[in-house]
Amino acid sequence: MHTQSRKTTVFLQKKTNPRDVSWTIAYRRLRNKGREKKTDTKRVYAVKKVSRPIVGISLEEILSKQNQSPELREQIRKLAEEKRKKAEERKKELREKGLGVDMSKRTTKQGQQYFKAIQKQKMPKGGFV
Repeated sequence: MHTQSRKTTVFLQKKTNPRDVSWTIAYRRLRNKGREKKTDTKRVYAVKKVSRPIVGISLEEILSKQNQSPELREQIRKLAEEKRKKAEERKKELREKGLGVDMSKRTTKQGQQYFKAIQKQKMPKGGFV
């Protein structure tokens, strides 16, 4: 094999890796010799916050709730709590009278009687009106 010079022939015969020989292009490329270093910093883009609607609530409703004052939120919370308490009191009164029995539960005796009574009733021809 013919090479450009005697020293390249010797390195070829010895099977020397060109990356280990300091004057070869492979060595210089591997060790970044003769290149100007770029001092430009990478550009970092600011993360943009995007508001998106949630299922059941529109984006306008979410933004209006965010913009509410803390005092207004506290008033709304108190009204909801009062409403919940009134509903519990009403349920309690109905239970005491015996009207508010939970008929959806078949395990209780009253629930079983309720479902038996419904099954005995005949459905009208036209269905429920």
